[in-house]
Amino acid sequence: MNKKGFTLIEILVVVVVVSVLAAISLTQMAKIVENSKLTDAITLINAVANAQKMARLEYPNTVTAQFGKLQTIKSGTCAATSTSLSTIADYMNCKYLTQHDWSNLSYTYYICNGSGGGGGCCGDTGSPVACATRGSTVHPASGDYAGWHVGILSTGQCVTSCASCKTQPPNCPTI
Repeated sequence: MNKKGFTLIEILVVVVVVSVLAAISLTQMAKIVENSKLTDAITLINAVANAQKMARLEYPNTVTAQFGKLQTIKSGTCAATSTSLSTIADYMNCKYLTQHDWSNLSYTYYICNGSGGGGGCCGDTGSPVACATRGSTVHPASGDYAGWHVGILSTGQCVTSCASCKTQPPNCPTI
C-alpha cells in the first residue's frame, strides 16, 4: 500500500533541526546587531573627539574645562566668549558638533578631559578624550553586552573595554 504523507518521527526531526538552526542564527544576529551599534558609537565618538580638537584650536586654554555627558539640546546661540566655550552645549551651538538626539541612542556619550574626568567611561583605559558606554535610559543594555565601553584617546587611537562583561567588545577597526 502506498501511503502519502510524513510520519510523526520525520516531522519531529525536521522541527528539531529547524529549531537548532534558528537558535544559532538568532544568537549570531544579536552579536552582529551589537557590533553594528559599537561601530556607530565609534563613529560618533570620533566626531566628538574631532569637535574637541577643533574647539581646542580656537580656545586653547579653557576648552578642556567643558566635559561631561552629551545630552539632547534645543538649538541655541553660541555662548562662547573670546577665550572659551561656556557649556557642553556650545560644542553643538558653535557648530563643532552636529545636533543629535543623544538621549535616544544605544550608547551614552561623554566628552572627557583626557585626564580621567568627565564622568561615565572617561576614567577608562588610557583616559580618553571622548567615550561611550553601552546602554542609555531609552535603550538599556542587557545580557552579555551591558557595560561595553569604547573611547578615543588624544592620539586618535580607539580602545574598547569591559571589566565585568561575559562577552568582551570586539577590538576597534583599523583604518
